[in-house]
Amino acid sequence: MTSTRQTPPIAQPPFTHWMWIELLAFDHRSPDYGVQAFLDKTGFKPEAMLLFLYSADFLHTHRGLAGEWTFPPHFCAYAGRPGNCERALQPWTNRQLRGLIAALHEHGIQALCSVMTLFGGYRCNPPGWTGWAGAHPELMETRRDGTTIPSIFPLHRFRDGRLYEDFFCDLLPAVLRDYGFDGFHAADGYSSPRMPLWLTDYSDDLVGQFTESTGAALPGDLAGSCADSPARMEARAAWIWANRRLDWIGFYAARWERFCAKVCGALHAAGKTIHLNNAWTKDPFQALYRYGVDYARLARAGVDGFISENVGAGNSIGADGLPPSDPFHEFAAVPLLMKAAAPGVPIHHLCGLRDTYEQWDVLTHARPILEREIYALSSLRIWNAQAGWAPCGAGPVYCLSTDVEPDEWRWLRTAWERGYSEPSARELGVTVVWSDAAHCRQLPEFVATRGWTVHKWVHELAAQGAPVHGAARIEDLDGLQGPLFVANPHLLPKPEWAALRGYDRGPLILVGPRDRAFPKADHEFAESLVSGAMCCRVYGATPSGPLPTVPTAAEPAPPDLAAVPEPTYYPQPLYFRPVSADFLKACAETLIECSGAPRVVGGSPNRPFVRISALQCSDNKQRVSLGNDSPFYAWAEVEMRRPIAAIETVTDFPPMPLLPKGSCFGVRVPPHGAVVLDVTLA
Repeated sequence: MTSTRQTPPIAQPPFTHWMWIELLAFDHRSPDYGVQAFLDKTGFKPEAMLLFLYSADFLHTHRGLAGEWTFPPHFCAYAGRPGNCERALQPWTNRQLRGLIAALHEHGIQALCSVMTLFGGYRCNPPGWTGWAGAHPELMETRRDGTTIPSIFPLHRFRDGRLYEDFFCDLLPAVLRDYGFDGFHAADGYSSPRMPLWLTDYSDDLVGQFTESTGAALPGDLAGSCADSPARMEARAAWIWANRRLDWIGFYAARWERFCAKVCGALHAAGKTIHLNNAWTKDPFQALYRYGVDYARLARAGVDGFISENVGAGNSIGADGLPPSDPFHEFAAVPLLMKAAAPGVPIHHLCGLRDTYEQWDVLTHARPILEREIYALSSLRIWNAQAGWAPCGAGPVYCLSTDVEPDEWRWLRTAWERGYSEPSARELGVTVVWSDAAHCRQLPEFVATRGWTVHKWVHELAAQGAPVHGAARIEDLDGLQGPLFVANPHLLPKPEWAALRGYDRGPLILVGPRDRAFPKADHEFAESLVSGAMCCRVYGATPSGPLPTVPTAAEPAPPDLAAVPEPTYYPQPLYFRPVSADFLKACAETLIECSGAPRVVGGSPNRPFVRISALQCSDNKQRVSLGNDSPFYAWAEVEMRRPIAAIETVTDFPPMPLLPKGSCFGVRVPPHGAVVLDVTLA
């Protein structure tokens, strides 16, 4: 296939360990502020530490370092928590923080300033309404009913009309220079709104910015100020979301880009870097629809890196405070598509460990789930025509790193370095094709139909066992071998579809609405004959067995899709139009068959819960990862499709050697855990 243009080579940074960490981890009484003692505890030296100073207060109340002053408790530990098992909370000063950063630099460790937009802290009552924040209530994030939360919304204006972002761009470089920080970590609130767009920010200020920039006209009774009427503000918000939803989302995407471009420019001029959390764990589509954040636009604004909040292990045991869910496949697919959408920006994976203040502990209560997450994230691959296959991520950001013991550090370091020990390996499976143009067209399509997005298709198919762990941009397929998977091909522009039809180095599998016209496929099947039904089309391959059967259709969608309730909190799912479970399973089986990758073919009754992925490390060596979705041990029989010469266990489990029989082997996979094997083929 000949591309019209190519993505620049992916700048894949070397594998690194980063730490998100409180001052509580160090000791301000020690000559080196406890840095060496901490490194003795970890047993290795991280490349960067994101010093978590928690609150926007840290920036806004900066007094310089001409005099020494003592920080409030919520700068010194998360929200001012009283301490940990090692030491009580210490009252750090501004000069001691500068000394700590200098000590980190002596060890070659970068220090990033990390804050959220929140105010207040532990046992503050009421939180946030004193000092700087109390003097500027107009900057607080405002819900659709007019109530506010104690958090800066950085797109606001001051009372005098000045943009907060202009004030921020003057302040932030000065703070970083005074302390010697190497860069800024934009955490929650500075990287995206704290609440979703249907709910916030509907203040007079932001609605005024919206109408000024878009020209959108509001109904007469809602056009004026609503600050004195919660009922009218609620009505105005409801009208905007119902009638100007696409404009509202587009306005926020442009505003976040403008904010980010200004901050990037100011920091880069000062020789500093900026790394952003992704928008509340979300993939490119949900980040845009739910939070108004467009990763490609932020990449264009100049960000130096993203931190993908992969917190599925914690969510699966209820760390978010909601009933436990199993978002493993959903969250594992996020960095894959983030990298496809913004290939030039490095991504680090947030690795949730424990949080004493928020009261969750994955290392103690869910270590097998965390191990599975580590191996899944480290096996994700992105294709670039000039650079070939590369890992999607640059390594972990440990969160939080304050209360981790030496044996836990050894385990973590070993797991991540095992996961990244084959960086040049290529994904064995079906490559997901990313199109910027289709992504742009997805937004109005979703609002109108609530149809499945690329991310929804990928993670739902992965949960059915489909090998969809690699991605490539549609203009960057030169040199790529193997099957391609395209979700929602009807959203592709005609030139991109024509280019795909010229791909001849493997099968092409399309999944999308049945009632869209496409050339006759080598084989196809649909979930039903009703309007809006889904269809799977395969070009360049014929099935080895009978076509899949899809005996049941999907449940009907609600009659009024515009009135479907939106989720309030990030773990709550977005509503999608139902797709038949039988159709989804048939699609997964088709992808497995077309991939030529290893597959699970038998075993215990729990075998349907075992999912497999594989990397091609050399001509005769494959790295095979098996994950168990169930809370029970599962015996799985694996077909490698070629005779096996030897099997080496990479993980600590299973402890017994595995004995192949021809092209097959059997292995026991721990509950909610993973097994990683290096298989040498004859």
